[in-house]
Amino acid sequence: MKMLKSLIHGFSRTKRLDDHSTFVEQNQCTLCTTFSRSGFELYGRRFLESFIKFWPYEFELYVYLEDMHFESPDPRIKIFDLHREIPELVEFKNINDKNIYRGFFYGKYDYRLDAIKFSNKSFVMWHTFKISIRRYLIWLDADVNTFLNIPSSFIAAIMRDKFYMAYLGRRCIHSETGFIVFDRSSEEAVQVISMLHELYVENKIFSLQEWTDSFAIDFCRNVVELRSEKKSNNLNLFHSMHPFINSAPGLFMDHMKGSERKSNAGSWQSDYIIPPP
Repeated sequence: MKMLKSLIHGFSRTKRLDDHSTFVEQNQCTLCTTFSRSGFELYGRRFLESFIKFWPYEFELYVYLEDMHFESPDPRIKIFDLHREIPELVEFKNINDKNIYRGFFYGKYDYRLDAIKFSNKSFVMWHTFKISIRRYLIWLDADVNTFLNIPSSFIAAIMRDKFYMAYLGRRCIHSETGFIVFDRSSEEAVQVISMLHELYVENKIFSLQEWTDSFAIDFCRNVVELRSEKKSNNLNLFHSMHPFINSAPGLFMDHMKGSERKSNAGSWQSDYIIPPP
């Protein structure tokens, strides 16, 4: 408990991102994601095709490629080399390149303690937040398949000029982070992203109970909301354990979370609280 209190008080209340950009059109959005060569073959190709087909033309997508490269298939899609673009991520991985930080304890694997595997998302969100010039930042897992046209007003409707963040929270377990939205014009969003970045670059992530991006993001959000009256929007109204498809994003997208759903090329009917037609 003392360590946790020390960690919370160690974060600056006023810390801001370096070179935090100004904004252009109020309701414009930047999506970001990342995948490797194997991920591209398994789900990334379909992710890109469904983005091109179903997302509003005025939205842009930043794709951070790990150990591979290809030219952008669409003018809305910007391609980045993950490790070249974010040297802080490379440094974090190199410093902590040990089995214990990859979730292996006494020969057994625990995903909740795999800090290396789950570090990409946090660094990509931080980097996109820093360089984007649009109001809303959307993280979308690359194993998401969009199957219906996304209305241009969808993100603004979720945020309602009221929330600094939208997420998929769950009871008694970390949030599902396949879909996250930040309002970059909000001080609280800046604080969450800055704090998340600090957890990794200062190795404070290892002071937490779990070392996944989900747990770290929940921690930062909760700390910020202890200090602020402005709140985030939990989209998981049905308290589902598979909240992506049982909340607003599920009207337009499917999240093939886990190897079995990827093999099935979609979620199971039993995953839905209200099965689709």
